[in-house]
Amino acid sequence: MTTLFSHIHYLLLQSWNETGYGQIIIDSQRGRRGKIQVIIRGSTHYSCTITDEDVQQMMQEFEKLRCCLNGNTPPVK
Repeated sequence: MTTLFSHIHYLLLQSWNETGYGQIIIDSQRGRRGKIQVIIRGSTHYSCTITDEDVQQMMQEFEKLRCCLNGNTPPVK
């Protein structure tokens, strides 16, 4: 998942550097069992496959961050 977000970051920076503005389109679809195909379209394209477990892990990390930003104690799982 870190690689996925790194590519999003890079494509947006590349677009801003080249033109001063930019657009990134992220499309996803359910692939094989337990897999999600993610396509990132910008000035160039990047495609990857993530698992349901990757999504759940990122959701847990996001929930911890969201709780901390709101001044709450993150839930223990």
